[in-house]
Amino acid sequence: MRPWRSPRITAPVNAPHLPASGAAHRRQRLAGRGTAVAVAVTALGSAAARRTPRAARRSPGTEPRGEARSSDVTLEVVEVFGCGLGTLSLKDLEPGELVLAERPVLRFDASDAALRRAERRLAQLPRAQRDAVLELEDSVSFGPKTFRGILETNGMDCEGPVSSESDPKALFLRLSRLNHSCNANCDYSWRQDIMEIYAQRKIIAGEELCIPYIDLREPRQVRRQMLKENWCFRCECEVCSAWTVASDARRVRLGELSAMMYRARAPERLVRIARKLLRLYKEECINAQSYRKEACKFGYEASLRLEDVDLAPRFARLGLQSSLICHGPAHEETQEWLEISSLWS
Repeated sequence: MRPWRSPRITAPVNAPHLPASGAAHRRQRLAGRGTAVAVAVTALGSAAARRTPRAARRSPGTEPRGEARSSDVTLEVVEVFGCGLGTLSLKDLEPGELVLAERPVLRFDASDAALRRAERRLAQLPRAQRDAVLELEDSVSFGPKTFRGILETNGMDCEGPVSSESDPKALFLRLSRLNHSCNANCDYSWRQDIMEIYAQRKIIAGEELCIPYIDLREPRQVRRQMLKENWCFRCECEVCSAWTVASDARRVRLGELSAMMYRARAPERLVRIARKLLRLYKEECINAQSYRKEACKFGYEASLRLEDVDLAPRFARLGLQSSLICHGPAHEETQEWLEISSLWS
């Protein structure tokens, strides 16, 4: 099964984003000091300016594809007890190693009209590809599987241009075989029309590859309820099975601190929140590096505002390390972190 909603980090409702204009203001305030801080802010502002707003991008083609590749990794789809089909790695993997990259069979968005169009396109696929799609899980439909149910069950969030205000989605054949875990050992990254799966920690040959379907910063009861409502299964992963009150408390606190981080304005407070988040992610042993990268981004910008030339490079190094594991070396975000980190070397 695959997530309909992205486990990617998103700001709480009405939370402010980090604007390029803020970086420009700080450049002006630090102008003439000749410090590494001023140079680093310039790099951060220019990196932000290179991003293209989603609303300004053109709509992509929706031709059926579905090509997949792996980085010399042999994967095997097998029956997993209590989970249906799952995917195993047949070799050891290091953190940040590419597990699999796949082009989507179909791209669509979440609006009702777009889903109807996507259903028609799936029905027009070549017989072999259509049969492969119909083998995917459908946790929505009552009775026989439907293309609509498969799309809603397996559609993955992807960054990219769409023609409406709905979130863009993509359907994959191989990636849809990755099951959920509340401490997943893999995570996904969208880059240049390809979804890439990266190992988030060291993985031993024969271990099942899992990704998060939901935000992991929720207590077990909430996580299980979300998974039951959206994908019709009760999570029995190692985190849920070995549940403790302390684990729930840490995850609830992580969610609270993350929301506070988007609302906070004082740089001193932002730095404290970012450091607490990094400590709690380590204590809770959450593998997904996207959470750490989020905290590093806020901590780095706040340390620049404080002109702290000791703390800023530490956040920069941690942000680069997390981005490498999240996205690999070629991703735009990793390149931005490389540019920032190089200024402090």
